[in-house]
Amino acid sequence: MILPFSAIINKKPSYFVERIHKGIRANYLLTAVDPSIHYTANYNFIAKDKLPAKLHTIREDKKDRWKAGTKIDFFINVRQKNMFRFAPVLPVVSTQKIEFIWKENTENQTCLGTKFDRICTIKIDDRFYGDAYLINGSVVSSSYTIPNFANNDGFDTPDELFAYFNKNFKGKIIHWTDLRY
Repeated sequence: MILPFSAIINKKPSYFVERIHKGIRANYLLTAVDPSIHYTANYNFIAKDKLPAKLHTIREDKKDRWKAGTKIDFFINVRQKNMFRFAPVLPVVSTQKIEFIWKENTENQTCLGTKFDRICTIKIDDRFYGDAYLINGSVVSSSYTIPNFANNDGFDTPDELFAYFNKNFKGKIIHWTDLRY
């Protein structure tokens, strides 16, 4: 099943192709990604070496189509002339439910002595995973688990993760590695 990825997220290059390649190489055979067929014309080797690997993706899945064993066809530019398969077909190793729950700070609460505007709680498989406290859209404090989670989903910082998932959301984490939370 086609799993589309964006080259631009929040008005900047996502480097998802390079990040996913890094994760595939670390978790599968070094030869799984074939440069002759899986590299885009503007492939950024520096980004691949410096940025953390993208090890999963988060998607809405109202029809429950993504399950362990489903084949993933990794594509960018879906439904365009330049649609491109950038990785080998891999199976979904596992999925996990995820929920972003947003609340306004209407009670003037503080975190580490600082008043925050909003709080986002992340639940994975119906269990608490972490909180992030935001002022004007910037994370001022978060659970220790949040930065690593943001990196594993292809974001440089928790700020970028919460700028993208900026409202209540329910979906799935689709894993193509053995990683689970």
